[in-house]
Amino acid sequence: MSSDPTITPPPPEAPDTDAAETSEAAHVQFSGVHWFLTGIVRLSYRLWTRIAAHLFPENSRMERLALALNISLPDKLNMSWFQE
Repeated sequence: MSSDPTITPPPPEAPDTDAAETSEAAHVQFSGVHWFLTGIVRLSYRLWTRIAAHLFPENSRMERLALALNISLPDKLNMSWFQE
């Protein structure tokens, strides 16, 4: 067989690039503006969902009209998996 190859360690002054990349990737900048704006979007969608549920009930003439006018409605609730 061949002799064991020797592995030379990196010089002591060379920085560990993997550790530097990991520490930078783990740091996430918190943005209060982003948090506030996404909160407004979430609350608006929640409000629209409640309004749409009353104005456009499932399988109604109003729902068909909304779909014909390309008004985006919230997803339909599918409870077919639920058994009593």
